Amino acid sequence: MAVPGKLQAGAVVVDEAGQAGEAETLLAVRAARPGCCLLVGDPAQLPATVLSRTAGPQGLGRSLLERVAAGRGGCAMLQRQYRMHPEISRVPNRLFYEGRLQDAEACWGRSEESVQWMPNVDGALRAMALVDVADGVEEPSGTSRRNEREAELAVRIAAHVWRSGQALEKDIGVITFYAAQAALLQQKLKAAGLAGVKAATGFQGSENRVIILSCVRADGTGVGFLRDARRLNVALTRAQATLVVLANVAALMRGVRDSGHHGEHVSHMVEDLRARHLHVSSHDVWAQLGMT
Repeated sequence: MAVPGKLQAGAVVVDEAGQAGEAETLLAVRAARPGCCLLVGDPAQLPATVLSRTAGPQGLGRSLLERVAAGRGGCAMLQRQYRMHPEISRVPNRLFYEGRLQDAEACWGRSEESVQWMPNVDGALRAMALVDVADGVEEPSGTSRRNEREAELAVRIAAHVWRSGQALEKDIGVITFYAAQAALLQQKLKAAGLAGVKAATGFQGSENRVIILSCVRADGTGVGFLRDARRLNVALTRAQATLVVLANVAALMRGVRDSGHHGEHVSHMVEDLRARHLHVSSHDVWAQLGMT
């Protein structure tokens, strides 16, 4: 971060403050010597990226926003959300925000924007769904991981939504937690004529009308990157009108048990969607999409 030596400001506003290390933020604050410093961000989402294996454990990845939020006073929460369909916001609201989020009135109109991500799907399933890809197999790819079956299904769903005229390519996004899966998805999307659909491991700060989330993990030995609840929170809060989560549910739940309390948020998500009957087998999805 470059800060002019003679910078003078009456106030400093730091956006996405949760993604800036404490030292970075203090550098700007000290240089500007403001009478007021406003930190804007979400400590429940991804923190600063720290590449050093020694710096992270020493706390250098902590943000000033985290420190202030953990202290007494000085922190206010904007409780009204304007992005997500209420069926989508319910899970992150319960898991990460203690039920304090309120859905703006406009969010209830998202039902008209939700898509039939498979033929004949209706009701709340148009907005939020957990698809159990029980035949998905997790494979190592270099230092990353990939899941061919989940990638195939994600692309097929995206293709159906686009070709049925329900959404433009730019309105569809595919999120995964693994670089190898993102590369596989981008390759398959391009082959399907959907080069305009973005597949990525990082969507923080972005949003799409339709989001497909590929969880990848299927070996039952852990939950991988989902050990960090903040990563799941980011993934679950990118969609405006439709969110489809693809996961090998049985394997993921075995991974939760293997991870102990680090995976509790994953099991709570699955339990919530099951309780609301917002889950479906991938075999049923493939049957409706006309493929097996």
